[in-house]
Amino acid sequence: MSLCESHLKPHLKNQRLMEHTLVAPTISLKEQKCKKHKQELKFYCKQDGGLVCTVCSITCAHKRRDVIALEDEHKTWKNGVVAETRAVEKRKKAEASMGWMKAARKAVQDSMVQTKARISGEFTRMRATLDEDERAALDRVDVKGRELLSQIKENIAHYEREISELQAAAARLRALQEKDSLTFLQVHLKETNRTYSQVLDVSLS
Repeated sequence: MSLCESHLKPHLKNQRLMEHTLVAPTISLKEQKCKKHKQELKFYCKQDGGLVCTVCSITCAHKRRDVIALEDEHKTWKNGVVAETRAVEKRKKAEASMGWMKAARKAVQDSMVQTKARISGEFTRMRATLDEDERAALDRVDVKGRELLSQIKENIAHYEREISELQAAAARLRALQEKDSLTFLQVHLKETNRTYSQVLDVSLS
């Protein structure tokens, strides 16, 4: 029967009434009784997976099966629910941790891409600067080398002329040695005067 608050108080204080099972008023009392024997459902049949009353557990086919008190089965299920709840909570934590790790992985990957791009840009600028410095250094070498080669070329031409003149003078001297004394002196004086004139012209200029 359903009780109001006033009629409920004796069930909470009277020793005999305290043995009565109280349930929430939202639960239908018909659903708590066996449809066949109209007795309160107090046991659970593990094999059939259903609720049975005391009469069912004694007189019917359930007497040979695994029948236990509702309280015991409730504890078993409650423990299972608690364990499942903990497993769900652990899974949620694991999923959250996995989400954080994925976000961290993406952040690291993005950072790597940005860092590599920055390094590549810096080395590209450095290579461009080095290439420019290389070209400038090579140009300086070319200019200096051309100056030195030009000077060497002039020196070679000078020495070639000097050697040619010396060879010509030697040839003339060898030719003079075959002349008589008068011819030798005439040619020698002529050459000496010409040389002196050339030196004088150079000095005046």
